[in-house]
Amino acid sequence: MDLVSIVIPTYGGGENIINAVNSALSQDYKNIEVIVVDDNGQGTKSQLQTYERIRQFTSNENFRYVVHKQNKNGSAARNTGTREAKGKYIAFLDDDDTFKHDKISTQVAVLSSLDESYGMCYCSYVKKRNGVLEEVVKAKKSGMILYDILLHKAGASSGTLLIKKSAFEKVGGFDESFRRHQDWEFTARVASMYNIAASPKVGLEKNLTFRNSPRSRDEAIAYMNHYLKKMEPLIGQFSPRKQKKIIISNQLSICLRDLRTGNIKAFVKRFRELKAGTTGIWYILIETIKYIFKIIKRPSLRKDNVR
Repeated sequence: MDLVSIVIPTYGGGENIINAVNSALSQDYKNIEVIVVDDNGQGTKSQLQTYERIRQFTSNENFRYVVHKQNKNGSAARNTGTREAKGKYIAFLDDDDTFKHDKISTQVAVLSSLDESYGMCYCSYVKKRNGVLEEVVKAKKSGMILYDILLHKAGASSGTLLIKKSAFEKVGGFDESFRRHQDWEFTARVASMYNIAASPKVGLEKNLTFRNSPRSRDEAIAYMNHYLKKMEPLIGQFSPRKQKKIIISNQLSICLRDLRTGNIKAFVKRFRELKAGTTGIWYILIETIKYIFKIIKRPSLRKDNVR
C-alpha cells in the first residue's frame, strides 16, 4: 500500500482545523501522513492559537506540524508541505474543509489502475454554506482536459486532487506569485503535461467562508488578469476561436456578478470594455440559465441531504 501525504495549509486561528485534521486521519486508507503547514508566521497570535488547537494531534506518528517563519501564502504552504512529504501521492485539504472517509482510498484505486500518462485524479465534491448544502459539483471529464479546465468545466479545485508526487515535482508545484486562482493555474499546468482522471464519488465537503475573497471588484479583475497572463502559453495552444472563448468566459465571470446583483450599469460597461460580442452573449445566457437551475435545484438537494 503506497503512502499518501495529505497537506493542510492553514492561516488565521485555525477555527475549523480540528475537523479537517480528523477527517484526514480517519481515512479508511490507513497508510497516510498528515502535514499541517502553518502560514501565519512563527510566534504570531494566530500561529499560537492554531498550535493550541492541533496540539492534541502532535503525539500521532502520522501527523506533522510545520511552521513558516513568516507569512507567505497558500501556494507556498502547499509547496512546503509537499517538500516535507514522503508519500508517492499528495492530497491537499484546506483548513475549513473536510474529506469523506473514503476519499483517499477511492482516488488511489482510480489513479493506480491507469497508465503512466495519468498524473492526477480529481473527485466530485459538495459545497456547503453554514452547514447547509448549496451545490454538488460532479467530476466527469477525464483524459486530456486542459481546454475544459481553462473553461472551468472540470471542477478540479485543490481539495479534490490526488496527484503523484513525481508529477507535482515535474510541473514545479504551485506558482507562489498567486494569491487567488492558484488551483486553476496549477491544475492547468498539470493538465498540459498529463492525462487527468475523474473520480465521480463525492470525496470533499467544501465550506464556503469567502474569507479569501477579493476586497473589491478592481482587485478581482487584477487577480483575473494575472491568471490569464500566466495562462497565455497554454491558451495559445488552441484555435483563435477557442482562445477567445477562454478569455471572454474568464473575464465575464466577474461582471456576471454585477448582473446577478442588479448592477446593470457596471455589467454593460465591462461587457463593452471586453468587446465580448456574440461569444460573450452566449456565455451570459448559458451561465444565467445554469444559475437559475442551480437555485431551483437547491431545495431538493438539501432535502436529499437530510435523508
